[in-house]
Parts: sequence; structure tokens; C-alpha cells
Amino acid sequence: MTPADARLFDLPPEVIYLNTCGAGPRLHAVNAAAQRALSSSAHAGSARPDDDPRAPVEALRQRTAETLGTEADALAYCPSVSYGMSTAARNLTVAAGQNVVVVDREHPSNHMAWQHACAEAAAQLRTARRGNDDDWTAAVIRQMDARTAVVCVPQAHWIDGTLLDLERIARAARAV
Repeated sequence: MTPADARLFDLPPEVIYLNTCGAGPRLHAVNAAAQRALSSSAHAGSARPDDDPRAPVEALRQRTAETLGTEADALAYCPSVSYGMSTAARNLTVAAGQNVVVVDREHPSNHMAWQHACAEAAAQLRTARRGNDDDWTAAVIRQMDARTAVVCVPQAHWIDGTLLDLERIARAARAV
């Protein structure tokens, strides 16, 4: 990060923050937006009946969709990764005897949702462990077989940022 970029964050200049896995320094703009959001609801009874509390989220979905070149209806927001992962785990079918593949030392929000889903379904949670070659992609593919119901892996490992080749993993998952 350049010094100019660092000034965008609410972080003392003498601090170097290297781990943003669970929580990291916030942008000044994020703090300002949070303050505006809190201030807008500070006065009980100030909301009008025609105010739509979903409007800011819908506006954000539309702007994000435009940025990504897709439709707003293709995007969903949830308050946390754990909620999103729990929703995915409850909506994807995992049957007894099947397995779900995740990566070792993945963030608990991902791992715990699938651990719970596998326990409920009498399925196996398979954890891909990176070998000496540091290849997460190959490790994930080695865990897949004909009984794999779900492969839930990140684009980049949350601890060290190592990239996984999602296209290669997807091709392998479709082939088993």
C-alpha cells in the first residue's frame, strides 16, 4: 500500500496492519457512512411512512451490478459471511454418504456451516490440506470423487492470500 492509500484508512501512521482476515482497518469513508447511518436513525419517529429502509441496499446492489456487468437480481447481500454460508449450506443438497470439500484452516464462517450440514446429513466433511508444493488447487481436486456434493473454496486463502484456480476446480468437480 502506498502512503497515499494508507491515508484513506483510520489507522495511526506508525502502525502497519498485516492481517485483515476477520477485521481490519476501516476506510475513513466507511466510518463516515456508518456515522451517517447511525445519525439518520437517532431521532425516533423521524422516519416517514413512505421511507423504504431497503432503498440504500437496493441502490448499492444496482451500482454493484453495473460495476460487475450483471443484473441487480443476480446479487444478494447478507449481514455476514456466516449468515450467507449457513444459507448456502441449508439450500444445497447434501445426502448421507456424500461429501463436502473445503480447504484446511479456512475461515470458521465457511468451515462451520459445512461441518454442521455434514453432521445433519450424515455426510463427510473433507478438508484439503496443502502439500509441500503449496498448491491448494491440486489439494482440493485430490479430495473430490463421485460422492462429492459440494466444493466450497475461496478464490484466495484467507490466511496467506494464496490463489486457488477456481476454473480448474470447477472443471474437476463437474468431471467427477
